[in-house]
Amino acid sequence: MATQENESTRTVARIDRGSPREDYPGNPTGVQAPMEVDIGELVQKLWRRKGVILGVTITLTVLAAIIIAQLTPLYTATSQTMINPRKNQVVNLEAVLAGLPLDQETIQSEIQVIKSRGLAERVIAKLKLDHVAEFNPKLVSPPAWKEWTSPRTWLPPSWLKILVGDKKPLTEEARRSLEHVAILGRFNDALKVKRVARSRVIEISATSTDPALAQKIANAIADLYIVEQLEAKFEATKKATTWLNDRLSDLRKQVEISDRAVEIFRNQSGLTQSRGLTLVGQQISELSTQHVLARSKRLEAEARLRQVQGLLKRNQGVTSVAEVLASPLIQNLRGQEAQVLRKEAELSQEYGRKHPRLINIRSEVKIIRGKIAAEVNRVVQGLKNEAIVARTRERSLATSIRGLEKRVGALNRSEVKLRALEREATANKTLYENFLSRFKELSKQGDIQQADARIVSYAARPAAPSFPKTMMLLGLALVGSLFAGLGTAGVLERFDVGFRSMQEIERETELPALGLIPALGRSVKKPEKYILETPHSAFSESILSLYTSLHLSNVDDPPKVILVASSVPEEGKTLTAISLACLVAMTGKKVILMDGDLRRPTAHRSM
Repeated sequence: MATQENESTRTVARIDRGSPREDYPGNPTGVQAPMEVDIGELVQKLWRRKGVILGVTITLTVLAAIIIAQLTPLYTATSQTMINPRKNQVVNLEAVLAGLPLDQETIQSEIQVIKSRGLAERVIAKLKLDHVAEFNPKLVSPPAWKEWTSPRTWLPPSWLKILVGDKKPLTEEARRSLEHVAILGRFNDALKVKRVARSRVIEISATSTDPALAQKIANAIADLYIVEQLEAKFEATKKATTWLNDRLSDLRKQVEISDRAVEIFRNQSGLTQSRGLTLVGQQISELSTQHVLARSKRLEAEARLRQVQGLLKRNQGVTSVAEVLASPLIQNLRGQEAQVLRKEAELSQEYGRKHPRLINIRSEVKIIRGKIAAEVNRVVQGLKNEAIVARTRERSLATSIRGLEKRVGALNRSEVKLRALEREATANKTLYENFLSRFKELSKQGDIQQADARIVSYAARPAAPSFPKTMMLLGLALVGSLFAGLGTAGVLERFDVGFRSMQEIERETELPALGLIPALGRSVKKPEKYILETPHSAFSESILSLYTSLHLSNVDDPPKVILVASSVPEEGKTLTAISLACLVAMTGKKVILMDGDLRRPTAHRSM
């Protein structure tokens, strides 16, 4: 049975033995062998589907390039600030608002401050971003397709009322609030704040379609962040100064009241002080000093008196006593006595003892000595009077001191209350001085406040867009398209029901394949004569290989009858049978070709 079918792509010849060969090495037990990846076969499949792979890759890459070209370029500008650990101590004053610690939580808190709504509103107001269409959606006209697809365009108002309800129109304030929220949302989307790894540097990035605007936003945020820190410190200083000023007024009044109370009580209680002592204390001190002096004088006077009295009792002369010797009258009388005695001695040599002149001189000596004795008695009496006066003065001073000491006892009780008033006044005064000193420090500190952060670098105007990264996206699109092409080729191979190799045939049929015959192109006009005209072609070599396989299938008894059949029409069984017959005939053997197709025989036409 044979038919001519020139359109066959590939033809596989088999010897049907009825069951798998037991000696077939690929399947010795008849059980399906596990599949193994054949790199060569895989490469062949990919090469066979190269058109699909290239087509899908190029198509998807071109589509991706078109989409990337339609994307709006975005520019990102970045400024950097740093939490400053160093402080310029112009004056040694403790700050009202202490410097920031440098831990992880503090830096993250400062990042949230930079991203805060208050700072965002100040940047929006400074740069007037509410008038920029990129940030204010109200300034952007909706696309036409959105208008056409909106139900409000083609649904009647009555239906809209049923579907969405009867909504009241928004007030102007509510509309502005919603618009402001939308602006803040877009601004926050354009802002990115992060910490540079393991450092105190905070990176502020702003993204916009306008590179100049992105630069302005990044720099404005950095500037206003520093300004906000200074304003916070100035505000804290201002509040502290105001509070201290009010407190100073109250403290000043308290100091005046407490000082006045001390003075009034001191005057009323007689505790007026001079040189650190009260008047009574000063009097006691002075009287004590005088009492000591008076006692010394009394003792001295009594000592001199006892000395003189002792000399008198022993009938010894007292003329050698210092008080006696110090008397001018006694000194004069002693001088006169010396002159008279010298004259008496002179006259005694000339006259006798009873001479009138000697008698007169002796009388004159007695008179002088009588005067001296009288003067000595007067000096002794003066010593007695001096001792009496000293003793009286000492007793008087002691009495005065005892009187003042009794008064001091009463004053001490008053002084306890006075000390309490003085302590209160001192405490108020100390508190007032501390507050006054702190007020002056804050007044000076307000002019030299420093921020806890500084700007490391301002943002430069971006020269290239940060999005889209054209080359990177095109590269990713190319890689993705290539994988998509490979996937498409894999899917096509998965659903391909034909066989492409002898290994596939053997794996699926569990029968040994005899050969693989390539398809002839449509340019071959007479395929049945192709083997005769081109005996060295690939097609001829494949027929020769088929014949060799048939011959070697049973070396001892080669097959003599060969049946060429197919499961469906136009698979090339007639062409194979004719070509095989021609090849065997070319070897010098006799060949009978029988066409078993009784309905549509074609072998006789080909021959």
